Amino acid sequence: MTIEKDRMTTFSIDSSVRRVPILCVAILAISPVLAAATTSAGEVTFDKTRLASIDARMTDFVADHQISGAVTAVATMSRTVHLSAVGQADVASSRAMQLDSIFRIASMTKPITATALMILHDEGKLSIDDPIEKFIPAFKGQNLKDGSAVRPVTIRDVLTHTAGLSRPPGSAFHEKALEEIVDGIGRAPLAFEPGSKWQYSSGLNVAARIIEVLSGESYADFLDSRLFKPLGMKDTTFVLSKVQAGRLVTTYSPKEGGGGIVPSDNAFVVLDPTIRRTPNPSEIGRASCRERV
Repeated sequence: MTIEKDRMTTFSIDSSVRRVPILCVAILAISPVLAAATTSAGEVTFDKTRLASIDARMTDFVADHQISGAVTAVATMSRTVHLSAVGQADVASSRAMQLDSIFRIASMTKPITATALMILHDEGKLSIDDPIEKFIPAFKGQNLKDGSAVRPVTIRDVLTHTAGLSRPPGSAFHEKALEEIVDGIGRAPLAFEPGSKWQYSSGLNVAARIIEVLSGESYADFLDSRLFKPLGMKDTTFVLSKVQAGRLVTTYSPKEGGGGIVPSDNAFVVLDPTIRRTPNPSEIGRASCRERV
């Protein structure tokens, strides 16, 4: 989606080096460190020297070849106090990072999916303790790999990675519809008794399919109509236009043995960002920082 490991008002976005902390997160969490005082009207004021140091620190990361560049933002509910871009969006072409550069947000797609599902919860269309089989018949009669019977997997289980679900290969999202992918997850044996432990899984894919079943819309259309458009998130999407594709930041990983960064991709990412495929509710999305501030 475009809020690829991403809706809040404040974000700091890293240049997509996969093992550098993903900074497409609300910088509001660190704003007390930057804040100098609060006025009698309740408005937070900020230390200008500390705000100015953000660019210097990001530039250090670029100079050390830990990231290619970064877009950072600091905002309150009423105003933006810092918005800046440093470094490069693509090293090979020397394309400069821009305030409206678009980043892959990867697993930050997960909280967006969960938020969308909870909209339906708030409308009384589901309970998080409902069994998945209530909405997706393929989940009826699930067993462990040894054939042992288990209790039904619930929505709570899939949202918290405690269901024991199998994970589809990344290529599945190039070839199959979400309904087929999730039905396959439901028919596969479970790795453990639901609720007994935590293990990263494809639970958010299941949540997205429930969104489709209950809303009558595709997963992507529901996100667009119920989240992105109401919040003005015009650059948050699974499919980039050609203009948006030109603003996409290249993803980098550390070189083997250290000493810099190299372009990186994985099975969940389509190299041509304009190619349509089944949206992955767990793994991939794209967003810009500028759209929210």
